[in-house]
Amino acid sequence: MKKIAFLILAILPFAASACNAGENFSRNRMMSLVREYEGKEGFEVVTVGNLGIGLMKMAAGFALDENDVENRLIRETVSGISGLAVIDYGDSDTMAKERFNMKAEKILERAELLMAVNDAEDKVMIYGVMDEDGSIIRNFVLFSPGDALICLFGKIPMEPVMKIIEEEYDR
Repeated sequence: MKKIAFLILAILPFAASACNAGENFSRNRMMSLVREYEGKEGFEVVTVGNLGIGLMKMAAGFALDENDVENRLIRETVSGISGLAVIDYGDSDTMAKERFNMKAEKILERAELLMAVNDAEDKVMIYGVMDEDGSIIRNFVLFSPGDALICLFGKIPMEPVMKIIEEEYDR
């Protein structure tokens, strides 16, 4: 899965420049789905709102060395994030997985599929809404049907993401 995640991060900026997503993707609809499955058997849900994200950014700001280039790039990347939702449902029963997948896919129809990665074991899709110039992705969603849904709400600037990828590639 780590290889897939790195591949996704490496290719995302190129996919982003080719995309012009619809503006109908709704954070509210996605959060309604997340709340619907909170507490259901086999579903582990974590949500962090604007206040929690702000506190995490503040704590990270104190912990990270400001002179470190990579730390500065990470702060720039997460600066526009205003919410987070993670659902791990790999341990739920087959029927529950199918219902959740169907509902999530219905919501994600309104977002732009930025990238899909398939291998023998995993399928991972990345959705979001890109600005026309490809410099910012809004409401980033990583969806692995039958396994997990990760949503980063807000704005993620692509320039620091590209610099982080370049630094990782150079190592």
